[in-house]
Amino acid sequence: MAASAWAQQQSPEAAAAEAAVRARAQAFFDLQVAKKYRQGEAMVADESKDAYYNGRKFNIDSYTITRIQMAEGNDAAEVTFKAKVTVVVPAIGQTIHTEAVKTTRWKTENGEWVYVVDTDDALNTPFGRLNPQAAAGKPAAESGAIKRPDVAAMMRAVQIEKNSLEMKAGENQTLKLSNSLPGPVDVRVQKFSLAGLDVKIEKTHLEAGEVTSVRFTASDSASGSADVVIEVAPLSTELPVKVTIR
Repeated sequence: MAASAWAQQQSPEAAAAEAAVRARAQAFFDLQVAKKYRQGEAMVADESKDAYYNGRKFNIDSYTITRIQMAEGNDAAEVTFKAKVTVVVPAIGQTIHTEAVKTTRWKTENGEWVYVVDTDDALNTPFGRLNPQAAAGKPAAESGAIKRPDVAAMMRAVQIEKNSLEMKAGENQTLKLSNSLPGPVDVRVQKFSLAGLDVKIEKTHLEAGEVTSVRFTASDSASGSADVVIEVAPLSTELPVKVTIR
């Protein structure tokens, strides 16, 4: 067991690289919170400076880094953060204040960690894919711009098939989770307190119209109940499932 635990530990190099990218990302996101976008430009990859300068900025009020995934070689990383954000979608003329989970790309450049703008990902919203030509004054039907969403309907567009589940110890059950929005969302399970219950989402990034499975597994000794909540970003909606193990 000791050998297995040691094998799962990070190498000193990987740990040092993760600490470095975390510090760099925190400094960058602190500038985004302070709306000091010009100063943040110094932490952006050379290839992304134009996209950063001309594109939508991180309009965040606060944030927490929740995950860092290092690439092989420790010269690239994905940094995931959860933030209180203001999402501005020019194509639909709407501003949404919400919480969102976002994964950002980072790489080393001249010995420093820098943020890489994913220009293709920036065009994807839960309401559909933005068409840059929509701002050129073309009618929506011609430009392919997305239509203004019905916010109430939008909040109901990501659903799980049941909001309660009864299980026996040693049993597993699966529920379907669907995204009927015209654009992508990310889903994740919040922390919950029930020993012996494991909840896993088969696919955490859902494109328009996609369906995934949420698997609930109870150990032989599990007993009790818990509210399992699945977060949907960037909508900041929650899908609660009351799980009871008898």
